[in-house]
Amino acid sequence: MSGSWFYSVPTAGTLSRGATLDAFLAAAEDGTFLWLHDGRPTNEELSSLIDPLGLHPLSVEDCFDNNYLLKRLETRRRRGGRSAR
Repeated sequence: MSGSWFYSVPTAGTLSRGATLDAFLAAAEDGTFLWLHDGRPTNEELSSLIDPLGLHPLSVEDCFDNNYLLKRLETRRRRGGRSAR
Protein backbone atom coordinates (compact mmCIF):
# COMPACT_ATOMS: atom_id res chain seq x y z
CA MET A 1 0.00 0.00 0.00
CA SER A 2 2.20 2.75 -1.27
CA GLY A 3 1.39 6.25 -0.08
CA SER A 4 -0.31 4.94 3.06
CA TRP A 5 0.20 6.01 6.65
CA PHE A 6 -0.65 3.68 9.51
CA TYR A 7 -1.46 5.03 12.97
CA SER A 8 -2.39 3.32 16.21
CA VAL A 9 -3.55 4.51 19.63
CA PRO A 10 -3.40 1.92 22.42
CA THR A 11 -6.04 2.14 25.14
CA ALA A 12 -3.46 3.49 27.59
CA GLY A 13 -1.06 5.24 25.24
CA THR A 14 -0.43 7.89 22.66
CA LEU A 15 -0.66 8.11 18.89
CA SER A 16 2.14 6.34 17.05
CA ARG A 17 2.84 5.85 13.38
CA GLY A 18 3.50 2.34 12.11
CA ALA A 19 6.07 1.75 9.44
CA THR A 20 4.45 -1.19 7.69
CA LEU A 21 1.08 -2.78 7.05
CA ASP A 22 2.22 -5.84 9.04
CA ALA A 23 2.96 -3.71 12.12
CA PHE A 24 -0.41 -2.00 11.69
CA LEU A 25 -2.26 -5.32 11.54
CA ALA A 26 -0.33 -6.69 14.53
CA ALA A 27 -1.57 -3.73 16.61
CA ALA A 28 -5.16 -4.69 15.73
CA GLU A 29 -4.92 -7.79 17.87
CA ASP A 30 -4.69 -6.05 21.24
CA GLY A 31 -7.73 -3.75 21.07
CA THR A 32 -5.79 -0.74 19.84
CA PHE A 33 -7.64 1.94 17.85
CA LEU A 34 -6.31 1.91 14.29
CA TRP A 35 -6.30 4.58 11.61
CA LEU A 36 -5.27 3.92 8.02
CA HIS A 37 -4.77 6.97 5.83
CA ASP A 38 -4.54 6.35 2.11
CA GLY A 39 -5.57 9.00 -0.39
CA ARG A 40 -6.23 6.71 -3.35
CA PRO A 41 -6.28 3.03 -2.40
CA THR A 42 -7.18 0.43 -4.99
CA ASN A 43 -10.04 -1.97 -4.51
CA GLU A 44 -7.51 -4.80 -4.20
CA GLU A 45 -5.60 -2.97 -1.44
CA LEU A 46 -8.71 -2.34 0.64
CA SER A 47 -10.09 -5.80 -0.04
CA SER A 48 -6.90 -7.28 1.41
CA LEU A 49 -7.93 -5.76 4.79
CA ILE A 50 -11.37 -7.42 4.93
CA ASP A 51 -10.31 -10.60 6.73
CA PRO A 52 -7.50 -9.26 8.95
CA LEU A 53 -9.68 -6.41 10.29
CA GLY A 54 -13.06 -8.16 10.07
CA LEU A 55 -14.47 -5.55 7.69
CA HIS A 56 -17.73 -6.14 5.92
CA PRO A 57 -17.16 -6.44 2.14
CA LEU A 58 -19.97 -3.94 1.43
CA SER A 59 -18.22 -1.34 3.59
CA VAL A 60 -15.17 -1.65 1.36
CA GLU A 61 -17.33 -1.46 -1.74
CA ASP A 62 -18.90 1.78 -0.44
CA CYS A 63 -15.45 3.41 -0.42
CA PHE A 64 -15.46 3.38 -4.22
CA ASP A 65 -19.03 4.61 -4.74
CA ASN A 66 -18.98 8.29 -5.75
CA ASN A 67 -22.67 8.60 -4.85
CA TYR A 68 -22.33 7.07 -1.38
CA LEU A 69 -23.96 9.07 1.41
CA LEU A 70 -21.94 9.08 4.62
CA LYS A 71 -23.65 7.30 7.49
CA ARG A 72 -22.73 5.46 10.63
CA LEU A 73 -22.94 1.75 10.10
CA GLU A 74 -22.78 -0.84 12.84
CA THR A 75 -22.25 -4.42 11.75
CA ARG A 76 -21.99 -7.58 13.72
CA ARG A 77 -18.55 -8.90 14.48
CA ARG A 78 -17.32 -11.28 11.80
CA ARG A 79 -15.77 -14.56 12.89
CA GLY A 80 -12.08 -14.10 13.61
CA GLY A 81 -12.18 -10.33 13.11
CA ARG A 82 -13.04 -7.09 14.82
CA SER A 83 -16.38 -5.35 14.63
CA ALA A 84 -16.63 -2.81 11.82
CA ARG A 85 -18.08 0.61 12.57
